Amino acid sequence: MAEEGESIELVIKDYTVNEIKQLQKMTEDVRDHWIKMLAEAPPTLSEAMRMAVQKSIQQAEDDLKHMQGELLDRAH
Repeated sequence: MAEEGESIELVIKDYTVNEIKQLQKMTEDVRDHWIKMLAEAPPTLSEAMRMAVQKSIQQAEDDLKHMQGELLDRAH
């Protein structure tokens, strides 16, 4: 995982392609869990918690874009 203040782009530069693919799969699983949780959340879920889950989903999406970009760069 990235140290505080360190971006995922810098961290994955040191990862092998296989490690990036494993991280990608784990990140997809986490993102999908948050999406499911949000879809099944009771109406009593606080707005703050809803926003936190949405932020987590967005962070996972952003991280996945960076991972995909790194994999594409290495394929060339």
